[in-house]
Amino acid sequence: MWKRGHIRPGHQYLPQRRQVQQLPVQEPHLLPVLPPQQAVRQEVQDDLLSQYTCLLQGAHDAQASLFAEGTKRNHKSNITQFLYFCLKFRRPVCPTDRDTLMAFARLESLTISYGTLKNIFSSLRFLHQANNQKFPDDDWQLETTLKALKRELSGAPLQTLPITPEILQKMYLFVDTEAPKGLADWTAFLTSFYCM
Repeated sequence: MWKRGHIRPGHQYLPQRRQVQQLPVQEPHLLPVLPPQQAVRQEVQDDLLSQYTCLLQGAHDAQASLFAEGTKRNHKSNITQFLYFCLKFRRPVCPTDRDTLMAFARLESLTISYGTLKNIFSSLRFLHQANNQKFPDDDWQLETTLKALKRELSGAPLQTLPITPEILQKMYLFVDTEAPKGLADWTAFLTSFYCM
């Protein structure tokens, strides 16, 4: 048994015609004048280009608002310091090399702390990334130079001198243990002796 809609072998299948709805014909002088096909394409391309330009400008505006004003000033100051250094010694600015960074770090370490030096290096890394350049901060010699500067700038920890029994005997001569303040002082001295 054949199902409805299936074609039987040996029979010619002719699809049924759909009735097309007739649209009213307008007079030729009332039809809108369409620009040539090329003009339409150019308008579409111009519109897409202006949209793309607007989106790109929005992305640049978003990048500009990435940092707070204070951070922008710090980056500008740090990059300016490095720029003056490179101009004075005729070294490459961007991309820079390992030797330039090592000499710059040594010079800056004479007047600033290690934390400030790391901030300057962060600004220089930002400068290189913004210009699609490689920043040589993963170089072994540069890393060891920075570690040595960190150790040098931190200085030796301040150690207190040990209290000996002889020092305690001399101090006891000047302490009045009958007064509450004198007793508190003597207790502090003994505590420091036994805890060190």
